[in-house]
Amino acid sequence: MSFSKNLKFYLLAIVITIIWGSSFVITRYVVQTVPPYTICFFRTFFCACFMWLLMAFSKTKADWRALLAHWKLVFLMVLCSAFGFNLILGVGLQYTTAMKSSLVNSITPLICTIFAFLIVKESLTVRKISGLLISLLGVAFVICGDSILSLRSVNFNAWDLLFLLSSTGWALYTVLNRVVPPEINPIFMTTIIFSTACLLFLPLSLREGVNYFSFDALSYWSMIYLGVLPGGVSFVLWRLVISRIGASRAAFFINFQPLWSLALAWLILQESLSPLQLLGGLISIAGVFWGLSTKKKKPDVPEPFSGQENQVCKATE
Repeated sequence: MSFSKNLKFYLLAIVITIIWGSSFVITRYVVQTVPPYTICFFRTFFCACFMWLLMAFSKTKADWRALLAHWKLVFLMVLCSAFGFNLILGVGLQYTTAMKSSLVNSITPLICTIFAFLIVKESLTVRKISGLLISLLGVAFVICGDSILSLRSVNFNAWDLLFLLSSTGWALYTVLNRVVPPEINPIFMTTIIFSTACLLFLPLSLREGVNYFSFDALSYWSMIYLGVLPGGVSFVLWRLVISRIGASRAAFFINFQPLWSLALAWLILQESLSPLQLLGGLISIAGVFWGLSTKKKKPDVPEPFSGQENQVCKATE
């Protein structure tokens, strides 16, 4: 397809990455008044509500037999997405900025390549390894800041290291999606993942002893936003984008997510970075571009629909 015919899907990909980038900023705001387990509970609750509504309107079949046959895989995906990413992100953002968290998380695509090599036996090239090392160097600059220039007294916020764990959790969740059997409907699976996470977070949230009616309206709207847009809506639209322009082209836009986070954190939270930390962020992003770039021998075309993408596209029509 020509660029003009795909323009609306390119623009949609940009909007989705802006939404994902905003989740760091919104979470950073909410965590100042709402404890992390409670944020995760409401986020997964609102996302699960949206997904159940989507299933109802799209008349998606709930194939419990196929899902239960692979319950270990599904539960591992719950742990990776809910606890390995959302919870760690919420806890970490209590102690550091949205800018730093988004820059550290920019390394996620390259961590995905490591898991892809280990799990689905995808090739691990010298370019990917060198890109990962370049990105890690950039992350070190972001975490340590100006103190990295003094090798004898390197100072850093230990909480920043949590974001490397959150990146790892999300990367593993992403790769596990590639081994989900085609007979499991992706909308149904995602609905169950968020519903299960919601049930797991509920007792943890109750242990925090907070009054759910004590939060201000903006905090509630922020948690609704986190659950519905970065969660449910973006999942459906991203699948649609991949089915129209191809996975390789769609993946290119993910690299811009940290830039949107930086811009939004500066505009909304008035956060800032030192010049050296900003340089580290740019180095990290450059490493991602380098590691994921390939020499194309033929024009890139949209990939044929897989069974899961067809199911998602039908649900959005």
